[in-house]
Amino acid sequence: LTLNATIGTTSALGNSSGALDSSSKIAQRLDGARLTETGDGIRISAIQPNSPAMMTGLEEGDVIVSANQRKVQSLQDLRDAIKLDPNRLLLQIVRGNMALYLVIR
Repeated sequence: LTLNATIGTTSALGNSSGALDSSSKIAQRLDGARLTETGDGIRISAIQPNSPAMMTGLEEGDVIVSANQRKVQSLQDLRDAIKLDPNRLLLQIVRGNMALYLVIR
């Protein structure tokens, strides 16, 4: 199952699907990222240059495997994690052969 979703407003990457509540400060920091559910996490399948998502340190190809210390396999999992702490999002990301953490405030 592959589900593509672009966070934010209409851009070169496509129309916003409303995947995340963009009234959330944290969700706004993900604007410009195209997210794809992979079953093992959420892949950043594309990222708009100079977008808030790029400025947070996300890169195309990153796979989000947890958010706020909860396993993430779907966009709903990511939404639920954002609701836990609307002021901070701790992402565990797999980038190539590395695992890293990214804090978004």
